[in-house]
Amino acid sequence: MLKNHFRFFIIAFLLVDFVTVNAQDVLVKGQVSNTGTSKYIYLSKLFGNKVNVVDSVKHTEGEFSFNKPNHFERGFYKISAVPNGTSVTLILGEPNVKISGDLAEGGKASIEQSQENAVYITYQQLNDNQNKVSTFFQKQAEQLRSQQLSEPVFQKEIDKLQAKFDSLSISYNQSSATIIAQNPGLFITKVMNMFTNIDTAKANTFFREAEYKDTELCNGDMLSSKISIYFQRYLNPDIASWKQGLNTLLTQFPANTNNRQVLYLTTIDMFAPYDQDIARELAVRYMKEYPQSSYAKQAFANAPKGSPTVGEEAPLISLAGVDGKIIHLKSLRGKVVLLDFWASWCGPCRQENPNVVRAYSTYKSKGFTVFSVSLDDNKEKWQAAIVKDGLVWPNHVSDLKGWKSSAAALYNVKGIPATFLLDKKGVVVATNLRGEALEQKLKELLNE
Repeated sequence: MLKNHFRFFIIAFLLVDFVTVNAQDVLVKGQVSNTGTSKYIYLSKLFGNKVNVVDSVKHTEGEFSFNKPNHFERGFYKISAVPNGTSVTLILGEPNVKISGDLAEGGKASIEQSQENAVYITYQQLNDNQNKVSTFFQKQAEQLRSQQLSEPVFQKEIDKLQAKFDSLSISYNQSSATIIAQNPGLFITKVMNMFTNIDTAKANTFFREAEYKDTELCNGDMLSSKISIYFQRYLNPDIASWKQGLNTLLTQFPANTNNRQVLYLTTIDMFAPYDQDIARELAVRYMKEYPQSSYAKQAFANAPKGSPTVGEEAPLISLAGVDGKIIHLKSLRGKVVLLDFWASWCGPCRQENPNVVRAYSTYKSKGFTVFSVSLDDNKEKWQAAIVKDGLVWPNHVSDLKGWKSSAAALYNVKGIPATFLLDKKGVVVATNLRGEALEQKLKELLNE
C-alpha cells in the first residue's frame, strides 16, 4: 500500500477567510455581494465540526452590522446569507472589524483592522503551497507504482522522493515556527501550534496538553480535524481498531470539558457511515455526560436509529396479544421488565426459555415481569410454543409478520433471542443477559 511508503500529510482546514473582536461594545460590520433573495445576514459560530447560527440581522443591499456588548468569544465564525450556505469565515476576538466579500466566490473577502487575519492569510498561503507539494509527490509515487518496478528499485526511488519531501517539510515547519514566534498570543497562533511537526509526532505525543483542556481550541474545526488525522494515521482502517483508539482518547480528554464534547461530535460522525450501533451508543453516552449541552441533544436527535442502548428509554410497543387485544409495553411501568424477542422456530430461544421461566417464577412477586415479542408468522405454532415452554406471564404479543415485525424493526433486532432489560421507568439497563447473568442483574435491581 502507498501509505506504507509515505508520511506525506495535508493540513486541509475547512476554514476559509476571517475576521476578529474583543472587549466592550464590539462592532462587526461589512458589505457582502450576491446575497440572493435573503433579507438577512447570519452570524454562525464554529464548535468543532459543527456550525450553529448565533445571530442574524437585516441587510441593506448587502450592508450589515452586528453589535455585541462586551465581546465575542474568540474563535471562528461564519457570515452568510443563508444558514449553512456559502460563507465568509471569521475569527472574532479583536475590537471592531470591517469586512467586504462576495458570497458567490466561495466566501472571498477582505478584512480590515485584523492582525489575526493578516497572519492567517500568510499561514494559509504557506499551507496551500505545502498541500500542492504533497499532491505532486503523491502523483510521482503513483507513477512509480504504475511502472511495475522491482521492489528494490521501487523502494530506492520512493526513498529519494521521501527525502525530497522531508526536506521541504522541514522548510515548512521552520516557516511556521517563525510566524508563531513573531505573533505570540494570537488565536491563529494557537491553531498553528496544533499542527507544527505533525508529520513527525508519535501516537502518544500527537495531542498536546493544551488540546485536552484549552477550550478556545474548540472554537473552530481544527481540533476535530486533528482527531480525524489521528484515526487515519495511527489506527488500522477497521472498526475494532477505531473502537480501541476511541477508548484511548476518552481516557485522555478530561470529563466536563468542551474538548471532550468535540471528541464525541467528531467520532460520532466518523463511525456513523460504518457502524450505526456504535455511533448511536456514542450519542447516548455523550447525552448522558452532557445532558444540558445543545450539541449533545442535537447529536442524540440525529444519531442513527439503531438498537436502544443502556441508559436510553425503551421505545414503546403496542401489539396484539394471543387473544387479539392490544397490550402496551408502557402499561408495565413500575415493574422491572425483560423485553424478550423470540420465536417458536428459534432453537436458541427455546433453549433459553427455561432460564426466563425460572427468573420470572423467582422474581415476579418482587416486581419483575416479561414482555415477549414473537417473530412468528403462524399463530398456532406461536401459541403451542407458549404452552409447551410454560411461558406463563400474560404479556405475549406479535403482529405475525416474522422478520418484518414492526417491533423488531423499531429495536433494530437482527437476530434472536434478543433481550432488553428495562428498569421501573422504562429505561434500558442491560441487553442480552442470559441465565445466571439475568438473575444477578435482577437481584441488583430489585434490592435482593
